[in-house]
Amino acid sequence: MKTLEALKGEFGEVLDVTQGVKNGGSPGRYATEAPDRYAVLEPGRQYVIAVQSGSTTGAAGSEAWAWYAEPAERGLVGEREHWREAIAAPPETAANSACEDIDAPAG
Repeated sequence: MKTLEALKGEFGEVLDVTQGVKNGGSPGRYATEAPDRYAVLEPGRQYVIAVQSGSTTGAAGSEAWAWYAEPAERGLVGEREHWREAIAAPPETAANSACEDIDAPAG
């Protein structure tokens, strides 16, 4: 993937990116486990992506995990402005650090 602009962090000019996909849709196409979190990356299209781990330097043999991706539909300047505002704004509600979805066995 060619880096057009980094909105946060340091990135190499070219970045190897991987994402989780499964067979789905029309024959020969892929789908994601969580379509609300990211689009399947396709060659020749522009995306805004967030990477979680791996190298972002573009060094040989390294890759970054795309945990969020959406098509860039606002143009480079529009995406830059939108995401810089989003990064700078605090979340509307604070995240609850307590995990409420695990039941411990009684005993």
